[in-house]
Amino acid sequence: MNENQLIDDYKYLVNKQLSYFYVKNTNDREDLKQDGMIGLLQAGRKWRKELGKFPTFASKCIRNEIIKGLRRTINKDIIFKRLDKTTKDHSLFWVELSDILKQVDMDILLLKYHGYTLKEIGAKYNRGRNWASMKLYKIQNVLEDYYYV
Repeated sequence: MNENQLIDDYKYLVNKQLSYFYVKNTNDREDLKQDGMIGLLQAGRKWRKELGKFPTFASKCIRNEIIKGLRRTINKDIIFKRLDKTTKDHSLFWVELSDILKQVDMDILLLKYHGYTLKEIGAKYNRGRNWASMKLYKIQNVLEDYYYV
């Protein structure tokens, strides 16, 4: 079976797996749907009869790829959903942050807020994706400690 036929026959599995996750942002939902399609294609390449029924195997592959996609965006979503609970006035919020965070951390947080990927943030500082991920993780911890989130 070719990839186009595989997608046509089993794309319902992607939609079904995606329905188990609450995703508010339409763009994020589309990204996760694409991640699910990647999982479907991987399942098509890796599946053998001894692995069980194809739909069951494919569903697991799809779910795993969706979860990977969620992990890529989780820092942004967790930080900004939690922080939005702390104050209604966003300009005041950013001023409060400047009292808590170092300037470089503020810059990184703003880049993430404006949609930069971890790879792009790392590149701006001549570092890698993992460095940016760890910086955001540390920023999140500082903010959680400060706001008791």
